[in-house]
Amino acid sequence: MKKRSKLSILVAGIALIAFSAVASVAGTVAWFTANNVVSANSLNIQAEAEEGIVISNEAKSTWKTSVAASHTAATYNSKGFIPTSTSTGAAWYHTNSDDVNDHQKGENETYATLSINTPISDGVGTATVNGIQNRNIYLLNHFYVQSAIATELTNQKLFIKSVSATDSANKDLNKSLRILFKLSSAIAIYCPLADGNFTAVQNAGAAHVDSVSGSVTDAANIDSFDLLHTGAIPAYTAEGTNALDLEVYLFFEGEDSNCKSANIDTLNSISVSFELKNLPYNA
Repeated sequence: MKKRSKLSILVAGIALIAFSAVASVAGTVAWFTANNVVSANSLNIQAEAEEGIVISNEAKSTWKTSVAASHTAATYNSKGFIPTSTSTGAAWYHTNSDDVNDHQKGENETYATLSINTPISDGVGTATVNGIQNRNIYLLNHFYVQSAIATELTNQKLFIKSVSATDSANKDLNKSLRILFKLSSAIAIYCPLADGNFTAVQNAGAAHVDSVSGSVTDAANIDSFDLLHTGAIPAYTAEGTNALDLEVYLFFEGEDSNCKSANIDTLNSISVSFELKNLPYNA
């Protein structure tokens, strides 16, 4: 009798534990109690593409959010680029000073309109200066911009978000570096290594004002961005057939107060970068 009693108690205990476990599982997945097979239908989902842009260099072989220039001045450092002056990239001017410590035009000097040799080879614009042929005037790169999707982006504004340059040697002469952006009729000129704004005068009086040095940030008012394009940004194609053509010129502004013979020192490279940004607007 005592053994049966012990056995009954043991069995009862096991049953209680098992029941508790079942109750716990049932409480967790109660919606499966009626059937162990479920089904669903009439579900639809559609992806919405973000209105982004992509960029490519002159090869147009890859389209990304970041790209390297096709042409750099690395192979031209031994020869260098002579100072010039421009306000639109259409006309380029050159003159000389008569004092190594003075950036201004010499009293008996005149401004010469340079005739740039075409075609532009290896991204370098050359001209005859002071009777010497094929002097390097500027470095030119083309960048192409289009939508990241196969649909054009309508009602867009394309801005220069930021421009920066790094001069590891901190040369005074390099403060006369200029970056000119040209997209169709839109022009923006930056002096990223200069101390501030700079007004250039060339061709006996024609003047322009460079954009402020440094970067424009997302936090800034939209009106502080340099506008390059208003309207549609072309749809993506692998060939970039209709992509926007952005011209980027690098040159040394001869009218800059830092551009004088006394500042000529060991040549060094300057690293330049920029960012573009697109924003929708209501036409």
